[in-house]
Amino acid sequence: MQHDENEFQIRQIPAGSPQHLPALHLAMSVEPPHAADRPQSSVANLLSGSRRGTVSIDLLFGAFDDRQLISACVAVESPGAAAMVFAPTQLGDRPRYRATVGLLRALQNSAWRRSLALLEVLLPLGDQTSANVLREAGYTHLTRLVYLRRENAETVVSAADVELSWVQYLPERETHFAEVLEETYTQSQDCPELTSLRSTADVLAGHRATEHFDPTLWWVAQRRGRSAGILLLNRIPAAAALEVEYVGVVPPARGTGVSDTLMARAVAAAEASSVTSLALAVDCRNTPARRWYARWGFLEVGAREAWIASPKEIRT
Repeated sequence: MQHDENEFQIRQIPAGSPQHLPALHLAMSVEPPHAADRPQSSVANLLSGSRRGTVSIDLLFGAFDDRQLISACVAVESPGAAAMVFAPTQLGDRPRYRATVGLLRALQNSAWRRSLALLEVLLPLGDQTSANVLREAGYTHLTRLVYLRRENAETVVSAADVELSWVQYLPERETHFAEVLEETYTQSQDCPELTSLRSTADVLAGHRATEHFDPTLWWVAQRRGRSAGILLLNRIPAAAALEVEYVGVVPPARGTGVSDTLMARAVAAAEASSVTSLALAVDCRNTPARRWYARWGFLEVGAREAWIASPKEIRT
């Protein structure tokens, strides 16, 4: 029997609904445990973040066929007008496939009404079925994100003798940090399609939206009284690592050794924080950055296919 997504009843599932936990487990592609009040860890983390107010999971949608939950998807919304979307990956049967396409379309409509500017999905490599679902639902393939990690005891790079002064992040310096961040986007080769989709203030809010945000790990670098670059680090306690959330150099300072001085500061911050490594993600198309990271001893530890949707035009 052929199925069309319009055959299913698609509705938003509020907290407190009997279907809330089953839908979250289905959207996160994990089996619910036997005890309904003890969700799997990935779902428990979402619920904990929702209670703390660091994320919103209001955009949880389910597709029903004769009252049976066929599929579900959820947008995990955080500050910065963006959300990470999760949907089932086991889509071999046609009803769930068609239902998931309909769910993703319905979720987008609600997301745009909430003034979200960006929805993101990260797929395992080789998941062509999920890729087809996303394409039908109006998503665009952005790039392959490569995840890198550097152990502190490994490669040591002699940074150029560049004299920089450091401006630490404070709330009253938000505008300054946003201005420097935006300047580093000029001719960037790292996911350039994203730069026009959100305001720089939203991007900065997204970088800051982490449970373990530490303002002492955010700096603007200045050289001869002018901004030269920016370094944003965030803690990942579960992985005993610091994440290089963002590192960038303004165009006039490129090629002068500023980038190595920024990375040297990241390495020093990791050592001072008593964590074992630095971690980051890079656009696979950004060959110069990947070579630079390799020189600093970063090794590939994984990859995901990034798909996006936005109410604005995505310039590819």
